[in-house]
Amino acid sequence: MENNESGESITERLKNAGEVLGVNRREIAEEITRLAEVNDMNSMKEMFEAYKAWEIKGRPSGTSIEHAEELAMRNFDVVARVADNQQITRDDISALRMTVEQDKSRAGKITRFYRKAIGYTPSQNTSSDN
Repeated sequence: MENNESGESITERLKNAGEVLGVNRREIAEEITRLAEVNDMNSMKEMFEAYKAWEIKGRPSGTSIEHAEELAMRNFDVVARVADNQQITRDDISALRMTVEQDKSRAGKITRFYRKAIGYTPSQNTSSDN
């Protein structure tokens, strides 16, 4: 797993996150890409579960656990789709643009890996979900 200067893996940093996540989208995308390359579904699931726990812990009052879980799945799905598009464009801005413009049903290797690892199937595409 990719480590930061302190030696903590991204999953460890997610598990130890306080109010601020402390891991950026690019780091998560790179780790999902790396895990997809070696087909490490257990580590993918562990990283996602750490992020999901953070979303649940920090959810606003009145927000259901189910809503926080769905938000976590959608957020990671977007990161995986951006990672797929970065394989094509080789730059963040073009990859983000492609992700917003594409239907969620289009899934490259990284997105398929992520979805399979956590058992996620996205709902119908709406403009607010991209």
